[in-house]
Amino acid sequence: MTPQPKRRNPSGTVRRRWVITGLVLLLLLDVVLVIWALGLPGNGSAAASAPARPSGASAGAGSTPTPTPTPVPAALSAPQGRLIAAVDDTTAWRAATSDCAAGDVVVERTTTGGTTWTEVNLAASVEVGSVTALRATDDSYVSLIAEGAEDCAPILAGSYTGGEYWQEFPTQLPGAWYLGTADRSVVNTPTGERPAPCDSVIALADTSTTEAAVLCADQSVFRTVDGGATWDAGAILPGAVAVTADDEGYLVARTGVAPCAGVQVTALGASSGSAASERGCSETPVDPAATTAISSAGDVLWLWSGDTVLRSSDGGVAWE
Repeated sequence: MTPQPKRRNPSGTVRRRWVITGLVLLLLLDVVLVIWALGLPGNGSAAASAPARPSGASAGAGSTPTPTPTPVPAALSAPQGRLIAAVDDTTAWRAATSDCAAGDVVVERTTTGGTTWTEVNLAASVEVGSVTALRATDDSYVSLIAEGAEDCAPILAGSYTGGEYWQEFPTQLPGAWYLGTADRSVVNTPTGERPAPCDSVIALADTSTTEAAVLCADQSVFRTVDGGATWDAGAILPGAVAVTADDEGYLVARTGVAPCAGVQVTALGASSGSAASERGCSETPVDPAATTAISSAGDVLWLWSGDTVLRSSDGGVAWE
């Protein structure tokens, strides 16, 4: 008898196919769940490990990036205690002083571009407790406004002999701009004492009997064009430590202003409210906390900061 082939069970075949299909679907579901879990924040996904967006970069349409605040250096202390008066590329005068009660005033002159300095014989002719303003026209003539050693009253003295002999000029004092050391909330102008635009003035620079600028302890600079009767709204210049007049208005010395490692020179027009512009940077590193003085004579600019004395022959663009 010939054996008959086995007949396949259709229902069994169908069941096996459903089982295989179910296993495949379960595997696919597992893969989907794993991918979804890896995409969650903090799970090591590409989104979680991607580099953070740089500060200030666009955050995408409809979002507002958070601005990074600009640090402002600490307020200055008054008075600064240093003055420098430029004459030309080789000659300048400088003075170091403290408050009137201390009385340790030193006035020096250089004719070698700042390589050497010679102390002048101030005390032999006039006795002063502090110096608040210093002006020079050549290597022979220099004038200063100071406070007398005995009563701290303001005086104006000058020398025509390179600092060897001095004399007082009391009639010239009322027409001068100057600051006192006791009360820095007032400015002495050619028309009398005027309220300052801030509580503590650090430095003063004038271009005429009616035009001047003051640097305040909070690093704001105010200008006047009417002899101090009114002042403009002021400009905040972070890092500002000194101010001087030049042919076009004023120059402000600023320290701690990146990327300048030395002193940044910022120009301000003489007219009230005119915008600031960057003039140049002295790349020689200086201590931002050091006392700084700056003075201009035409295109020649002298800078005294800490133990560093620098000169520029092009108005502060390049330095040596």
